[in-house]
Amino acid sequence: MVNELHAAELAVREAMGLCRAVQATIDAGVLEKRDRSPVTIADFGSQALVCRSLATHLPGDPVVGEENAGVLRQPDQAGFLDRVRSELAARGVVADGETICNWIDRGAAAPSDRFWTLDPIDGTKGFLRGGQYAVALALIVNGQVEIAVLGCPGMGNADSGGLVFSAVRDGGTRVAPADDPGDSRPVRVSDCGETVTARLCESVEAGHSAHDRSEVIGGTLGLQAEPVRLDSQAKYATVADGGAEIYLRLPVDA
Repeated sequence: MVNELHAAELAVREAMGLCRAVQATIDAGVLEKRDRSPVTIADFGSQALVCRSLATHLPGDPVVGEENAGVLRQPDQAGFLDRVRSELAARGVVADGETICNWIDRGAAAPSDRFWTLDPIDGTKGFLRGGQYAVALALIVNGQVEIAVLGCPGMGNADSGGLVFSAVRDGGTRVAPADDPGDSRPVRVSDCGETVTARLCESVEAGHSAHDRSEVIGGTLGLQAEPVRLDSQAKYATVADGGAEIYLRLPVDA
């Protein structure tokens, strides 16, 4: 599935670039007002770019995404749609509003024997606070994930554009800088052999995972390192590539 993997990596890298650009515009005033418009713009823009790219390279494949363009088509949202259009144009993708909406709505397919599933921005709070978030794309065939690409714009060197993790069923997982896909390497889990030195990875938000229960478990295991806390599916990438040894997501009491 080399062609499919290449198409997925291209799509995710494009979306990562847009997300990084939008995230860079967030300032303290946005956070104080609890203004979610930047992440919403990035959500729509990310999905538009991924669906556009997949339509170009794999036109027969349906996409199941998170967003639909219904709200953008409302007359009173013309200004918001224009902001999405401007972000795409800044990435060299020039299109009118209707075309952009059609790209987004390509992600409204129903699951079938073969389809792509997309989370255009996983970890919205991390995105807004300048932390970790991810663009997650996977190909599902007959109910099994065959290809997965996880773009983590906040990981790696600051000037690398982030890291792209790519996996193929029975083919292993590789990671590469977003701006240098040729510089890829296999991921490598930690070789930590002592529980006491193991690092526990968990969500930043206590509402997503019970930190108090994680602390009890860590104490029972004798863990000495501070927890590695980050948002989004970037936690999976962190464990897979040796940045932590344990990932706990414990149910939060209702």
